[in-house]
Amino acid sequence: MNSTSKQAIGPIKDHSGSRMLRAMLFVREHGVAEVLRRARQHGLKGSAGFVLRNMRHAIAARSSRSFDKALGVDTAGSLQLQYLTIDSPNAGAGTEAVSTSPRSFDWMLRAIPRPLSGHTFIDVGCGKGRTLLLAANHGFHKAVGVEFAAELVGIARNNLLNAQKAFPAGASIVHADAASFVFPDAPLVVYLYNPFGENVAAKVMDNLASRLQATPEDCFLIYGSSKPETIAWFKPMVAASGLFDEIAVQPMPLFLDAVRTIHYCVYRRKPPSIST
Repeated sequence: MNSTSKQAIGPIKDHSGSRMLRAMLFVREHGVAEVLRRARQHGLKGSAGFVLRNMRHAIAARSSRSFDKALGVDTAGSLQLQYLTIDSPNAGAGTEAVSTSPRSFDWMLRAIPRPLSGHTFIDVGCGKGRTLLLAANHGFHKAVGVEFAAELVGIARNNLLNAQKAFPAGASIVHADAASFVFPDAPLVVYLYNPFGENVAAKVMDNLASRLQATPEDCFLIYGSSKPETIAWFKPMVAASGLFDEIAVQPMPLFLDAVRTIHYCVYRRKPPSIST
């Protein structure tokens, strides 16, 4: 195994459901008086913000579990990569595996003109594959998830089997490092939900640019993140490629099925005669 690869160091850790448990354990260990003391220390605004954030986490986690129960799948959770098996030189560049909420995904897809029946949807860093299940509701011809963590690949493949979401040309999960993934020669909608840092994103963009320069096919690019600072470096990266026009989008509302509100940007490939 490459020295920068990661072997799972224990059971998969899901942090999404632990907030209420941690809060109850804190009260049990330190008492209500300590809770009140800390509330006074952080002030009314800070304490209220903390409570609201945790309430939102709890509501979103419940919504994820309901989604999974309805489809008979496993897409919920906030999984830490150090507990997963990753054979990749970019093992340390990934972010935690968190699925996009259904309402957030549908909101971002609104920016893309229809129909999408000839397009292939690709989620780079697909985690448990929830977006592939959601993409089936938008008329895509085919769907591909790219994931480098072995455990998540297995879960995502099982989800596709269990949900039985149909695409005319099928759906699949590719077990691969995103930096080495070769994009297919087809009309594409490429989706990234802050799956890794800037260096890996640059390699992915280079690979996508190489494919687009060799084909006249249409391509949309969607990038989302709960952290505005990642949008700040992603946008100049896309602009530097010279291959895309940015599509104006509406800010995302607060959706209760999402742990965080997503900042996002959407692009469409320029006509080949302009980009060459």
